[in-house]
Amino acid sequence: MADPAHPRHWQRGALHTWRFGLSAAEPAILEHAPSADPAPTYYDMHLELEFGVVLEGVMERSFEGFTRELGPGDVWYCGVWEPHGSRVMRRGTESLHFVALPTWLSALRFPEAPAFAPILPFTVPPSRRPRPDAPLRERIRGLGRALIAARDAGSAPALRASLGMLQLLLLAQAGWQAPRASAPPQEYGRLTPALALAQAARGPVGEAEAARACAMTRARFATRFAQVIGLSFTRFAMRCRLGGAARQLLGGDDPLKKVAYDWGFTDASHFHRTFQKHYGTTPGAYRAGAGGG
Repeated sequence: MADPAHPRHWQRGALHTWRFGLSAAEPAILEHAPSADPAPTYYDMHLELEFGVVLEGVMERSFEGFTRELGPGDVWYCGVWEPHGSRVMRRGTESLHFVALPTWLSALRFPEAPAFAPILPFTVPPSRRPRPDAPLRERIRGLGRALIAARDAGSAPALRASLGMLQLLLLAQAGWQAPRASAPPQEYGRLTPALALAQAARGPVGEAEAARACAMTRARFATRFAQVIGLSFTRFAMRCRLGGAARQLLGGDDPLKKVAYDWGFTDASHFHRTFQKHYGTTPGAYRAGAGGG
């Protein structure tokens, strides 16, 4: 079942950063899901960062080992290649979504607000991400509606999406303290060679190889990667491969054995187990429409 909040979702045959049509000229997009009825959990995983606000109704967002019910004014964050599920729980649920290139968000600096690092909430565990209190939720909700009205009435949609996302991120982070172990956001740029290596690979990529690409020792690379991205390089590389396999499943009728082989899995059984662990459904059910497309 297609996600109503992502009209550009699952561009068949698309490559990683082009899945949502993002580029340097349009690093973020804003999508409004005006109304949705209760539906089964929709599972997904993608390179791009995702930030959303519930405007009306109730939604459940789930991550690996963590689930939260969200009401009006609540927000959610999805990091790079982070498996996540979404379930509308009440009729008429309305939400606002942003999807953004991590390279864009991580590069932003604000001398007038040095404590504001918009990339940080996406790199910490889901349980440690900002959770606005009741008064703040009302302000977030009001700003979300204002951004929708401005987008629908104005020009320069790409600029409005970027600025709108930053406005909401700034508001949602009011009073939030990042965990002490969080790495400085500028470290993201140093990891770009490893990110590109994992995204281009069709098979397993070793941590040592990724560290060399970033001109770091293996120990320093492993620590920095986990701090900045929020998971180990090995898990990140696995998710990249699973994302490619998912696109292949939706883009044709190749046998599961071929999909497993094309993306470097030991066999179809290994692919089946790994895919179900991350996406919450089997490859066959995903292709049939349970996961998206």
